[in-house]
Amino acid sequence: MKGKITALTSAIQSEKIETNADLEVFRIKYLGTKGAIKALFGDLKNVPNEEKKEIDELADLLIIECKKRDISIKFDDRDSYRPGYKFAEWELKGVPIRVTIGARDLKNGLVEIARRDTQVKETISKDDLLGKIEFLLEDIQQNIYNKALAFREDNITEVNSYDEFKEVLDGKGGFVSAHWDGTAETEKLIKDETKATIRCIPLDNTLEDGVCIHSGKPSIQRVLFAKAY
Repeated sequence: MKGKITALTSAIQSEKIETNADLEVFRIKYLGTKGAIKALFGDLKNVPNEEKKEIDELADLLIIECKKRDISIKFDDRDSYRPGYKFAEWELKGVPIRVTIGARDLKNGLVEIARRDTQVKETISKDDLLGKIEFLLEDIQQNIYNKALAFREDNITEVNSYDEFKEVLDGKGGFVSAHWDGTAETEKLIKDETKATIRCIPLDNTLEDGVCIHSGKPSIQRVLFAKAY
């Protein structure tokens, strides 16, 4: 990482960057125009120029490396807002990972990384940052999926009679797994009486012999009923 920062510094020097406009041209030339880990933060207010330069160098390097890995990233270097304001803004936008580069931490080779799904923050070596980002993106995706799957499973109730069916609809709610005889007429009667309709016939449904909860006719599988709100 140190060698890459040195190479990037040489590129900056070769471009003779003296103004903000020069810096923007450099960033477009070397880093591209596409944005956003969406959000990388540099706390730049009241930071001496030399320290700000080190933060910018690390941020620019991270942008390059993330783009190579097809990771979307945004460097929020606005110094007109306090860090807390920017943290809240990006969290509301749903950004999964936040990296904070502070001048004091950077002197010790450290950065702060936070994940939105669990609100856990860690201080890690800047040299481990890319690997950590790649790991967290996978882990966050899996964690969100697991939560959604568990929520779905917890809100599916299997019933075997019409009385059970109505009791669950009026109480727990959610999806109700029940046998249906396969006719539109029965579905309409159930809808008229309970306001519940068939929401899904699962693609991986297990075929099983049973009787329709409403008509008592033979059924070959369960379907998912629910009320629409």
